[in-house]
Amino acid sequence: MNHKLVKIMLVMIVIVAAVSYAAHGALAAQGAAATPGTSAAQGPVAAPSNGANAAAKMIMVFYSPGCNDCREIMDKFLPEIKQKYKDKIMVVDYNIDNMESYAFLLSLQDKYDEKSKGGFYNPKPPILFIEDRLLYGVKDIEKKLEGIIEGKNG
Repeated sequence: MNHKLVKIMLVMIVIVAAVSYAAHGALAAQGAAATPGTSAAQGPVAAPSNGANAAAKMIMVFYSPGCNDCREIMDKFLPEIKQKYKDKIMVVDYNIDNMESYAFLLSLQDKYDEKSKGGFYNPKPPILFIEDRLLYGVKDIEKKLEGIIEGKNG
């Protein structure tokens, strides 16, 4: 299967996921209860940080359950960040072993990462997305995330 066909298939999955997510939101707005900690379109998600407000910056964390670097970021680094910036951020986790989450990551890479243009670019997780920027790996995340949260470009 060539890369163009794979990309087309992934875009179709993203569209289906977006429609499912929109339908899920419409049901929730009508009073239907969602299963805590999950979303049909996204897989497991984290609840917003305590005190997060409408102006909170969303941090999307793309991880794989068997990834040691992901565990380091999610279990050691992000809890401190959540505590320090609890009023300024909202963190949502995406398990990239879930096809919809992986397709969503690829769509973000296509839109916001020049390295992915014109070819297949597949860096290993953890990957964070915040304010139209993708951060790849422990070093990049630890070096830049707080600066982005604080509005210093990271």
